[in-house]
Amino acid sequence: EAMLFERTFGPGWQHVWRVMVKGLLLESLISPKQAQGLAQAAGVALDGDDAPMTQRSRVKNQKPIHLTRFPALAAERLAFFFQSLKSIEEQSLVKSPNSFEPSTDSLTGVDFDPGSIPSLTQIIPAY
Repeated sequence: EAMLFERTFGPGWQHVWRVMVKGLLLESLISPKQAQGLAQAAGVALDGDDAPMTQRSRVKNQKPIHLTRFPALAAERLAFFFQSLKSIEEQSLVKSPNSFEPSTDSLTGVDFDPGSIPSLTQIIPAY
């Protein structure tokens, strides 16, 4: 999943993962210990240090993630998210004018333009 995550979100994928994990923690959907484990699985520290863990410490601390060990809502969100990544990748294999291009379409891509994301008011009409 890490390679899939990196292909979708670009070189800053670990920062995106850390923000997602912190969100689950802030919503009290996972415990601090579970949050730490999820961050370590991506090779980053939960405290916000942008320096990735060394390869040795990553291998030493790496444990498989079993979604059944997480509260139901957190597990459901994570499962849905990773299924969505697979769907995005499958669509990118079919070349079309709207296919996903990581350098311009991923949030942390080199050529990503934040102005290409429509504002919320353009997506959901305000009444």
